[in-house]
Amino acid sequence: MSRKTCNTFGKIIALFLLSLILSLPLPAPASTKILVIFPLAIYADQSKAYLGQGIKSMLISRISGAGIEIVADEKYISLLGEKERKGIVTKERAEELARVLKADYAIFGSITTIGGGYSLDLSLVALEKDGSKLTRLPKAVDEEQLIPQLSDVAYTLRALIEGKEILSATQTADKPARKVAEKAAVLPKPRTAEGIFSQIEGDKKEPSFIPEPLLILIRMEIPNGLV
Repeated sequence: MSRKTCNTFGKIIALFLLSLILSLPLPAPASTKILVIFPLAIYADQSKAYLGQGIKSMLISRISGAGIEIVADEKYISLLGEKERKGIVTKERAEELARVLKADYAIFGSITTIGGGYSLDLSLVALEKDGSKLTRLPKAVDEEQLIPQLSDVAYTLRALIEGKEILSATQTADKPARKVAEKAAVLPKPRTAEGIFSQIEGDKKEPSFIPEPLLILIRMEIPNGLV
């Protein structure tokens, strides 16, 4: 076979391989999921009115990230009535607005003050072609546990959106949240001023040992009359 024939045959093979590579489907980019967080209704006295925006901002900071795009308030605020701007509390309205915004998920709900604590009633709606799926996350917390419990709820919501843990419509996400709550419940109690140097319950450390020469030196350093 002549050199010219070999070169021609090689070019044909190269063109064939190139056309084969170009015909292969490109890998599909990871789809970004669109989430809208509606205003949360606050059932409390006026002094707690700040909770709505504060909790919403906290949810945004915990949930937002790679793969999740959160709809800005400016894109839907004009669609809300005056009362709805103080909170969306029904699945039907949340789903209706989410479909208008072409969102994949919507978060809505309420926070109610009860004595010295709060009742959180947040819900996640997953929009599907033939309907929607509702996951409720009810939780009652003491005031001092509000922030850590909200963080737990936020990370549970993110896991649901990412598909890491999908619950049925009749289930709540309270079970995974309870694990964090249990861990928080066994944390040592804060030391008071009176017992700041006392041993925390559960600590199993042996008492500190001071070498005899160092103990003598300490006694020499203490002014007379203070011993």
